[in-house]
Amino acid sequence: MTSRSGTFSANYDTNNSGLSSGEEYFTDASEPSETSEISEPNETQMVDQQMIDAPKTRELSLSKPTPFNGERFKSKKFLQECILYMGINKDTYDTEPKRITFILSYMQEGNTVDWKQQFVQNKLNLNTGDIDLPTYREFINEFQKAFKPEEEDINALDKLKML
Repeated sequence: MTSRSGTFSANYDTNNSGLSSGEEYFTDASEPSETSEISEPNETQMVDQQMIDAPKTRELSLSKPTPFNGERFKSKKFLQECILYMGINKDTYDTEPKRITFILSYMQEGNTVDWKQQFVQNKLNLNTGDIDLPTYREFINEFQKAFKPEEEDINALDKLKML
């Protein structure tokens, strides 16, 4: 197998899940020197290997939420779509910050852009440069408070449903 920095050679033992001892090495494009030493892996290499070895969770390819444009009567539907999508992909969206960020990522249109920018600005910790996100429940409460349908929107929607 050839790579940019040289070649990788290995003999695999079918009875063993790893490489057979002494048979793997990276070489330069030139002949290997007899005095080459194998160095201990550095921290970056170990982290890279852990990432390679970690099981990959793939998102199911379902319809993603419709981007939310701030129309109040669509806020409940938008949250339901997000919750359903994250629920079916719970291994991917397994932390509160991931869930909050997922919802924010679909607030790309209309007055949601301003709300999202203000939300992030209010949570920005200027001392550390981090964003101090609230709990998922607190975020949902803030979202609902900002985009809850007004009474007249609800009444108009109810009248349309009766037609």
